[in-house]
Amino acid sequence: MKLDRRNFIKLGAVGSGALALPNPLKLAKNERKPWNRQQARTLRKFRNPKPTTCGLCENHCGLISYREGDRIVMLHGNPDHPLNQGKICARAYAQLDRLYDPDRVLAPRLREGERGSGKWREISWEEAYKVIAEKLAPFVENQGAGLAVLQGRQELLGDHLLELFPQALAVEEGPSLRLKNLRRQLYGVSGCRRDFANSRFVLNFAADPYIKGENMLTDMQKLIAGRIENGTKLVTVAARLNNTGGRSDDWIPVAPADYGNFARSLAYYLLDNQLYDAKALSEQGLQVSELKGLLKKYAPDTIASSIGVKAGIIKRLAQALARFQPVVAIYDEELLLASDGWHSAAAIELLNLLLGSLNRSGGLYYYSEESDLAASVYNLESQKERQKVSLDWFANWLVSSGNRPAIINYASNPAYTTFSGEYPHALWQSTNKIPFHLAIDTHVSETSFFADLILPAATDLETWGLSDHPLVDGQRVLSLRQPVSRLMDEILLLRQAKAKNLDLFQSKRTPVAESRDFNQIVLELKKVTQGESPDTALRVAEWLEGVVKGASFTAAGISWETLQKQGFQNYIGVTETVGLRFSVTATKFTAFDDKSPADSVESFSLIPYTWHILDNTTANCKYMAEFRHENPLWIHPSRAARLGIHEGDEVRIESSTSSVVAKAWLSEAIHPQCVAIALGLGHTEMGRVAKAQTIAKSDPMTRSLLIHKPIHFTPYSFRLRAWDKVEPVWWHEKGNGVDIRRIFKSVADSQVAGMTVIDTTVKLRKV
Repeated sequence: MKLDRRNFIKLGAVGSGALALPNPLKLAKNERKPWNRQQARTLRKFRNPKPTTCGLCENHCGLISYREGDRIVMLHGNPDHPLNQGKICARAYAQLDRLYDPDRVLAPRLREGERGSGKWREISWEEAYKVIAEKLAPFVENQGAGLAVLQGRQELLGDHLLELFPQALAVEEGPSLRLKNLRRQLYGVSGCRRDFANSRFVLNFAADPYIKGENMLTDMQKLIAGRIENGTKLVTVAARLNNTGGRSDDWIPVAPADYGNFARSLAYYLLDNQLYDAKALSEQGLQVSELKGLLKKYAPDTIASSIGVKAGIIKRLAQALARFQPVVAIYDEELLLASDGWHSAAAIELLNLLLGSLNRSGGLYYYSEESDLAASVYNLESQKERQKVSLDWFANWLVSSGNRPAIINYASNPAYTTFSGEYPHALWQSTNKIPFHLAIDTHVSETSFFADLILPAATDLETWGLSDHPLVDGQRVLSLRQPVSRLMDEILLLRQAKAKNLDLFQSKRTPVAESRDFNQIVLELKKVTQGESPDTALRVAEWLEGVVKGASFTAAGISWETLQKQGFQNYIGVTETVGLRFSVTATKFTAFDDKSPADSVESFSLIPYTWHILDNTTANCKYMAEFRHENPLWIHPSRAARLGIHEGDEVRIESSTSSVVAKAWLSEAIHPQCVAIALGLGHTEMGRVAKAQTIAKSDPMTRSLLIHKPIHFTPYSFRLRAWDKVEPVWWHEKGNGVDIRRIFKSVADSQVAGMTVIDTTVKLRKV
């Protein structure tokens, strides 16, 4: 068409008319029925939706489950939930894999033969409780003296289990345990909310909020919103170019040993050029003259050459921090692993104090996690002063000198997840070190493999729980985790059911063996240790309903019926202003150890980073394993060339205690002084997928065992189709990666009681 004046006017009129029409996407959204009234799009079948809360990370996103009979067929994000607003990550989808995993433990298992032989006898719950009553009787009499209670997850009645054994050693595991201990030392509280949406500059020290963290999905959404709506600047300082670094405005490669020095150099420049918030600093009781004296040796011109960053870059970054307000400086647990990690984190916190980011829109809000409603359920008053140690500390202590007559272990896997040196078969096999080991878990893990008795734990989609998160303007959201599937048994596992040639279309299936909610097990253990029948124990649902209908919840406007119907409820929480503790002085922000970079051509600082999708909980989820089932060693090409290492070569990684072989992956996305490798792989237990074993022959529900429409017939053709020979675990020949933790030995942290640090110096040898 010839574009003359007349046609141009016609096109303009048509375009204007189109713009005047309503947005079809918005129309479709407005016409869409609420989630609790929707039908399946193709079958037009109501799928009985029910809300719950995901428990696979600390963000606790709202979920909607869609069910056909007893089986959950789909999970969506709850569009009304203020934390995730209908969005969920890949881990949430893994809930179905965990629920219907054919490798789950679904009946109590009593060990037969030697520990570690893998020989078990399935027993009833009644028999299991008889064994427990007999074995734990001496510890009940001694109030738990000589007993260790390991908890890998926070549950409603976790403190109630500890209360049964007042003298027992309490061991916890959690991805943010180190961070929370640091915050308690500096601010006296452990909760933290980062207001990315209103920030104008985010300085990131090795954290990866785009892909992992305490509040991953919430932080990721707010950071993206800030970037789009406010033009928030994002600069990442890290030895490894992680996902967040790759999406930053700038990446400054700095070795882990120099994170703290880089932060102190920025702090000194801000102080020396009067670019700090004087009012905010005085409110925290810190003196400028004292800080300048302590940080003088970290002036950019003095320290630039030693940390490998030009002084001009440090100065320009400090000026940008002062210019783009408000600012927030962040880090995560990866930074805290090193021997000077505590002091590096404190130096980054000093930047937040200097820039007035504390208790400010666009900055950081520290708060007490004990003031929310959920904490009043989780944290018993009798357990608040109880000293708890980390799982790494416990494993290190047990290997070196400890003797514990009994262990109760819930969802914890210290034989795999701790930096405790060579795989400690001998330790967990020893009846002298651990005469009785009770495990409560969903799978046979590297640790529960050596248990005397395993109780089958239910997954998140079968259990009860509460979570509590701060929002804005003093509001909080209380989320309910409730069973959306009946407790799993062998018949309900469709893969198992098909293998047993059962009728999958029965309206009611006879249970064979049943998992149980950990909270229900605790209620029953209370009765068992008192010499009563576990059948007299209260049901978890009744217990939780009584708690939620109590005075504190009612006063906050929380309704049990509303929680069950919506999956969450907002309420007004206690607003508090938190600052530095009086005991914190300026010396807390100085260096612990001036570590020089490795000078040997073979020496590197190894970064064991977390691959957020795979951990001890999701290790046997097939679709999660497809994302990442190998963990090559990141190495800079310049250092690789000096060692004669090429892409794909096998490399021996040697620490001071042991060694392991991994494949090399050459990339400029790593600091030349460092190498990096992902955690979460190299399992020897946890199920066939976790071990990269083939599953087709033993998994009748996988497509590879079925003939898909074996006869192809049309009016014009007739032929037979071939078998589909695809193995679902198609990477089984390559293996399941390596467990890098086995070559490191953690030591007690001199700064934080009950915590550990590791020396990550390694040498590389081409195999």
